[in-house]
Order: sequence, then C-alpha cells, then structure tokens
Amino acid sequence: MTPTTLLNDQKFLLKLLRDWAERGWLRELDVALARFFADLDPNAAPLLLLGAALTSHQLGRGHVCLDLAATLQDPDAALSLLPEDKAANTATLLPARLLHDISMTTWQDALTASPLLSAANAPLVLAGTRLYLRRYWNYERAVVDRLAALRQTATDTPPHLENHLEQLFADNSAAQKQACATALRHRFAIITGGPGTGKTTTVVRLLALLQTAAVETGRPLAIRLAAPTGKAAARLTESIRAQVDALPVAAAVRANIPREVATVHRLLGALPNTRHFRHDAQNPLPLDVLVIDEASMLSLEMMANLLAALPAAARLILLGDKDQLASVEAGAVLGDLCNVKDARHIAVLTHSHRFGGDSDIGKLARAVNSGQRIEDRGQIFSLRVRDADDEALNSLLREGYAPYLDALNARPESADDTEQWANHVLTAFDQFRLLCALRKGAWGVEAQNRRIVKILFGHEDQGWYAGRPVMVTKNDYSVNLMNGDIGIALDLPEGFCVVFPKNDGAPGLRHLHPSRLGEVETAFAMTVHKSQGSEFAHTALLLPDAPNPALTRELLYTAITRAKTRFSLIESGDGVFEEAVGKRVERYGGLAE
Repeated sequence: MTPTTLLNDQKFLLKLLRDWAERGWLRELDVALARFFADLDPNAAPLLLLGAALTSHQLGRGHVCLDLAATLQDPDAALSLLPEDKAANTATLLPARLLHDISMTTWQDALTASPLLSAANAPLVLAGTRLYLRRYWNYERAVVDRLAALRQTATDTPPHLENHLEQLFADNSAAQKQACATALRHRFAIITGGPGTGKTTTVVRLLALLQTAAVETGRPLAIRLAAPTGKAAARLTESIRAQVDALPVAAAVRANIPREVATVHRLLGALPNTRHFRHDAQNPLPLDVLVIDEASMLSLEMMANLLAALPAAARLILLGDKDQLASVEAGAVLGDLCNVKDARHIAVLTHSHRFGGDSDIGKLARAVNSGQRIEDRGQIFSLRVRDADDEALNSLLREGYAPYLDALNARPESADDTEQWANHVLTAFDQFRLLCALRKGAWGVEAQNRRIVKILFGHEDQGWYAGRPVMVTKNDYSVNLMNGDIGIALDLPEGFCVVFPKNDGAPGLRHLHPSRLGEVETAFAMTVHKSQGSEFAHTALLLPDAPNPALTRELLYTAITRAKTRFSLIESGDGVFEEAVGKRVERYGGLAE
C-alpha cells in the first residue's frame, strides 16, 4: 500500500501515531486527543486526526497552531525528531513519506468535511493554512480584540509634560526620555530592550509622571506591578524601591508609586486546580495602570487572562526583551507584538549601561543577536571539553559553586543568626549557575545535576540532604509556590526544611518542610528557558556535542545575558555554537498578522 492509500485507513493512522509516541516523537497526550476525536467522529478522515495530533504536539513545543503550509514543506519538522532519529530510522513511516503526495487543498478539504471543524464551537478551527485547537484560537482572538480596543482608546497627555520630562530625565539618556514620552501617549505601550538598557528606570519615571498629574487632581492612580515568576518579581521589587526613593518628585507622588511586585498568578488570583482566576472580565482588577515586567515570558493564554481582567479604562505597559526566548508555554506574545507593522506604541532601548561598549559579554550578546559570525570572542572564557564528564568541567563547577559551599559551611553557632545565614546561602547560590540547552542526555540538566551533586557532596542525588537546591516545576497553590521558584534545604533550629525567598517580592524567607512540597527537582543546573527572569554573577552555558533543534540564536542570547560579570561557554563539538547563531526560533501563530 502507498502512503496515500494508508491515509484512508483510520486504524492505520492511529497505530502510526502510537508508534511515533513510543519513539518519543509525539506525546501521549497528542495520541489521546486523536483517539478522542476518532470516537467523536468515527468518519473523521485520517488527515484530520493527523492534523489534530500534530496541532496538539505543536502546543507542547511553543506553537499556538499547526501551520499546514510549513508542515507540507517540511513534514518531519512537525515531530520531535532529532537528526540522528531521521537518519537512522527505517522501521516506521515518517511524515515526509506519509504526506508526500498530499496537497494543501486535499488536507483542507479533509478537515472541513468533519463536524469536528465545521460545527458551531467545534474543537478545531482552520484559519487559512493554520489549524488551531479552539481554546487557543479563542485566546488569540481575545488578545487581538482587546489590544485593538486599547490602542484605539484615547488617552490624556499629562500637563506640563516637557517640563516634567526634563526634570525626571536630567541625568538619563535621551532614548529613555523618548521611550517615556511614547508610552505616555498610548493606553497600551511596550518598552523593550536588552539587559541594562534602562527599562525599569524609564517605567518608574513614567509612573511618576502619570501619578504627578493624578495627585494634583486629588485622585491618585491605582498602580500595580507584576512579573511572570517570583524571581523576576523579587528583582523588580529591589530595583523599583531604590529608584522610587530617589525620584525628584513630591513625597505624595512617591508614596503612591508601589514598591512591591506580585507574580502574575498572585495578581490575578489563581484558583487552585483550575485554569481560572478570581479576576476576569466579570471581576476586573481594581487598578488604573498595570505594568508587567519580563513580558517575553508571558504565554498567549496568560496574556489573554491578563487582558480579560484589565479594566476598560486602564493603561497596560509591557516591559521585556523581545530578543529573549519566548514563553515555555505556547505563544511568543512580546515578540509578535514587537513585529507588528504599526509600531507607534513600541519604544526600543538599545544602549546597555550594564554591558558597555568594552564589555565582552555585551559584545558577544550583540553579535549573537545580530546573527554575526563571531571570529573573536574577546575575553569570554571558552572551555573545550572532550565529553560531558571532562575533568576540566568538574574544575569549573567546583570553582563556580565554591562561594555557595563556603556559605553553606559557615553555619552560625547562635540560633538567632540562622535566618541571616539562610539568606546568605540563597544569595551565594545565585552567584553561579550552569545552564544547559537540553534536559535529557549526557549534556542535559538531569545528568549534569547528578554529576554536580557527586562532585560537590560526594554522594548520589537521592532524597533530601542539607544544601540541596530545588526548583518548583509546577504551580502549587496550597503552599503558594510557583513554577520556577528556587529554595534550598537546610538544617535549622526548628528542624530540616526548605527555605524560599518570598515570591511576592517582599523581604524575608519562607520555611517549608519537604513533605509539603509537590513537584520539585535539583537545581544546580537548569535549562536556559528556566533561567529567564534570573541573573547570576557568573553564568556557564553547556552546549551539546552536536547540533540540536533546541539550539537557536535566542537561546544563546538569553543564556549570555543572564551573566552580570562573567560568562563561560563550554563546548565539545565544532561549529555547534556557530550553527545555533544562524538559526532563529520560529513560533507559529496569527497574533502578529
């Protein structure tokens, strides 16, 4: 039988999907969805079931939809295939052969013939050549419609704007001043730029301008600040406090600019064990201005939830780096919005005060971001290793985590000093981090965490032990811990527990017994994706020994810009870094259009 003939056999298609899942090329969830749709419509064409499974699979890879045109052009790219999988496989039928003789019209006709797509509120939506699960189509439309309404809503420019701008930006760059003026003129604004370009400085002065005009009328604005993760919220809280206190404005204005930053989940009021929030279209957030930092980490779903809960007359200001990796979940909201043709509401900051013209980290980040071939990496420490167990890598890891181990071993004799000590251990741990591009395999996070524990502590990474750093991998509302929060297990006077910074940006620590924690993993090494919103004095990036689909320009840029003072690049295979520089993340969706 030819592949085209086989595509007329629903049982064959479902068996093929099962085979792909067993090889790790699809998720069990994707196959289950196709089987569910087959039960709903026994007459559904195999091409529809294939499209549904691949659409579901794309969500797990960050895409909002399945682009049929791109899939027909490169069918095997729709699966999680590694180059070696494709080269070595002869035992199963791959998408490239299966779809070889399928035209766009044939696939679209197969989709539209089923009530799974054609019925009212059907679970699938076809928009041109993009196939969506309806929930994500609804999210995308909701974001588009709400932002369009925001952009069309008139806003008043504060009085004496030029005078106030001159006063507030006397010691700052003209670019920041212009960015502030741009944002003031729109109810929806984006301020984007790399690390150290002054996004926070700009938005603090923007809030001061807005609040000055409001205080003069006797009706101060209700302003809220939020970030996607606890780490990002804590960083913004620290920065905001210092800058607000130094503002050359009336005390009443400073008093009405918030110094606390909440996580987005806490802001919206996440309802445990659901996808819903306390604040929504029926119960909007009680605010006049909302600022979201690290907006590149916002998924399409979260952006839709935020916009649904935003009052009709409120301002929305997004801060973030459009060149960073997009959200772990589906969507690339900030990048898409920064790519729209009408850019009047977007302010781009380019001059980094952290990475100056002579900074090697800055030079490398800028070169990677522009796609340049990098012949001279300056003083960036580049370590060549034979394999993922190289002793040279062990030495780098011992050096990097030495301040953390010193802090861990400097336990105070007095119980009164243990809280300060615990805070010191957490701070020391953030001085260095090993970042990996992958999760699995010798070069991935899981294997590297095991070897780091062996190197530092001399035992296996099993169970709980004093000094174990852990990352929360799933939101746990019962103890108010969010995905990405990091804590460290310590022996304290009250017993063995895990200490976490407060994830609402407030000072102080939280102490939790390990039995109260849900899904956590050891966090000496972490993926580049998980590092977003964090900064480390010294960041080391471990690249695999061969090209991989996960390696992109955005991943390299994000890893490099996590470093404040030192960046180390650890390589084994020739040309892996250079190939990644030449490859960009592509996320399918219709938001930018």
